[in-house]
Amino acid sequence: MKFRDLLQLILHNWKLNKTRTRLVISAIALIVGLVSLLVSLGFGLGDLTLGRLATHGALTAIDVTSPDPNETPLSPDTITRIKSFKKVKSVSASIDLAGAVAYGKTTSDVAVLAADTGYFASEASLLLGGNNNFKSEKAGEAVVSSALMNRLNIKSPRDIVGNEIILNVYIPDYEQLGVYRVAMPEASRLKVAKKVTVIGVSSEDKFSTIQIPLGLLAIKKPYYSNIKVGVQSQADVVEAKKLLEDSGFSTLTYGDKFSDVNTVLYISRIGIAVIGLLILLIASIIAANTMTISLLEQAKQVATLKKLGMADDVVRRLYMTEALSLVGLGSLFGSIGAFLLGWLLNLVFYLVAKATGRNGAVLFALPLYFVPLAIISGGVVGLIAGLFPSRRAMKLSTTKE
Repeated sequence: MKFRDLLQLILHNWKLNKTRTRLVISAIALIVGLVSLLVSLGFGLGDLTLGRLATHGALTAIDVTSPDPNETPLSPDTITRIKSFKKVKSVSASIDLAGAVAYGKTTSDVAVLAADTGYFASEASLLLGGNNNFKSEKAGEAVVSSALMNRLNIKSPRDIVGNEIILNVYIPDYEQLGVYRVAMPEASRLKVAKKVTVIGVSSEDKFSTIQIPLGLLAIKKPYYSNIKVGVQSQADVVEAKKLLEDSGFSTLTYGDKFSDVNTVLYISRIGIAVIGLLILLIASIIAANTMTISLLEQAKQVATLKKLGMADDVVRRLYMTEALSLVGLGSLFGSIGAFLLGWLLNLVFYLVAKATGRNGAVLFALPLYFVPLAIISGGVVGLIAGLFPSRRAMKLSTTKE
């Protein structure tokens, strides 16, 4: 019997049992859709954490500080020295300073982060509006925190992005002090006043901060608060850290900060996989049960076909093909449904985030390769589900009168 004839028999059987067929396909679609949605949530959460960090190169970056700024200050000479280390791809620096801002009639103290543009590019900052892409190392631009925005009585990022604010920065007079000092007298500070255009608002809602290009301050002999070292790959992080620490510096990486997150994500994905296997097992039981009921209802028809010359192998293929068709269609509909539902939920979250002045995020991210994978898994389930009914059908067909 040709495959086309088998499909015609299956379709005829489905027409005779429309309600049962629809229920089985719907049940399998619901099961596969639930698994797909859980998987897409796992991938989405991974992209929001480690995936986002990897995109910005944060997982290949090392933050370098000095345990004793007076003994081993972070100076331009230090940067030159670090650039000579093996595996080092890039080096950028930042300085933490005190300052004050004025917008209209409102003023506020602020913590100033002045850094190279490369430093900001490697930061995985979450912005509520605008961007943190400074035009140049000396651009009169700034990114403010949401906490500072609130202290300036500004309700929404769109009300400040593109506007000018007055920034006063207090810089240590290193030549007068002779060395780096964490605490210094008022007379040892230089005041620099700048007009800067706000290009972005960060999600920092606890501390009033402002980020500006380091070149804007034109500090002749800076002593940096932090140096960010970028390496070629994640595999080079350990070796580069050892070189830096052997040179007397303190180091910290995002891998250290997010190792627990990575572990949780790994365990959660294993858990999702186990749940998926259990759910697919349930799907195979449902399909096998349906095929067995169908077999009992069609026992006489099978016996008649057997008497007319249908071979046992054809009977087996008939039930196996029907099981594969049921589970395959259910898996296809379930995967597509999960993809569409995830897209709809992402759209809702995005609109809600924008309405509240926050950046939207993709919470459900179902890889495209998962759809054929789900269908293949469904095929395996269909084969398992069709084994018992097909073997029983072969025996019944020889004995049923």
